[in-house]
This record gives sequence, structure tokens and C-alpha cells, in this order.
Amino acid sequence: MNKITTQQLHVLLKQFQVGFRLAFPKLTDQDYAAILAGEGETLLTLLQARYGYTPGQVKEAWNDFVLRIVDGPRMPMPVTLCSPADRQLCCPS
Repeated sequence: MNKITTQQLHVLLKQFQVGFRLAFPKLTDQDYAAILAGEGETLLTLLQARYGYTPGQVKEAWNDFVLRIVDGPRMPMPVTLCSPADRQLCCPS
């Protein structure tokens, strides 16, 4: 797990709760509550217990979650939605 504070972890998990719960469905509601109430080590301990992960596998699983859910795919630049007639007004060359 990258070095983040317990507070940062809690904020991240609250912000991405749905993605986290989908990524780790073996964690129970009680597990999730314990993670939010505890230190960062609680997450590591519960992932090891529920999934039988080694510490290295926990780190891989966490990094995969962060890359897929938190960072997510990079979005392309938005395409302009103005009509061809308005293009000179909204998108001058």
C-alpha cells in the first residue's frame, strides 16, 4: 500500500465506496465499517483474512483498485457539441 494517512484512506474509501465494494465483494458491511473506524492496517488485515492474500497480493489488489477505480481511464478531450453553423462563434480557429 502506498504511504497515505489513515484519514486519506477513509476519505478515499468514502468517495469511491461503490467501486471499492464492487472490487472487494468478500468484505462485509461490518468489515467496511471496521476499515472506516480503524487504522490503515485494518484494510490490510481484512483483505488478507477474506481473500487469503499475502502482503504482496494485498498491495497488488490495492494498487489495481486505485488504478482502475480511483485514477480510472483517462478521458479524451471533449468534442465540441456546437452546430457547424455556430462553430465560428464557439470554436474560432
